[in-house]
Amino acid sequence: MKYRSHLTRSLLAASLLTASLHAVATERVYVGSTGTAPLSAIQAQGDRAARAAAADGLITARINGAPFVATKAFAYESVFQLDGRRYLGIEHGPTERGRALILSIPVKNGDSHVRDGHYEFGLPTAPPEGVKPEMALGEPVDAPPPFVGFAVFNADSGWIDLKFNADRTRLDATFEFEAAGEEFGDRIIRKGSFSMPYTDLPDSVVPEA
Repeated sequence: MKYRSHLTRSLLAASLLTASLHAVATERVYVGSTGTAPLSAIQAQGDRAARAAAADGLITARINGAPFVATKAFAYESVFQLDGRRYLGIEHGPTERGRALILSIPVKNGDSHVRDGHYEFGLPTAPPEGVKPEMALGEPVDAPPPFVGFAVFNADSGWIDLKFNADRTRLDATFEFEAAGEEFGDRIIRKGSFSMPYTDLPDSVVPEA
């Protein structure tokens, strides 16, 4: 399994900052090699902070055999800052160890929204339909000042099965994946599942390029 020491999408950086660390926009994230989250990406998540206060979603999993539980979870459709493409993502409230699960599934080429189905992680390249899902686990780590320490374990293998309810206001899933972090060790996530409220962007909204 390959360890990636930097965040490949601004979504992941912003999610880690806002959902798990509650960091201010001027802080940086230390992830083996240093990286930063664009201010615009952080500000774009402001409306989801209010949504989290009322969210009733629940995520459970086993990480290296130990329980992972996250409440105040919800799913949403948004737009990548880098390429203007729509994607499905999740957020959740703080966990006991400050861990964060991050999910990114782009909308299939020619489709309007992400659909029910089985999605594989760890693909070397995007398939013809353009869907290359990503899932990651973030964990706090020690870091030199003024950095906020956070290690990111990207899924190099695994899967997720999605199921929307009839009016697409709720999303259920089961998932498993594996990731490695060199000096931070391996992370094996098993028996993962979630059930949470979901919100699509209106069809009339045209993502900005």
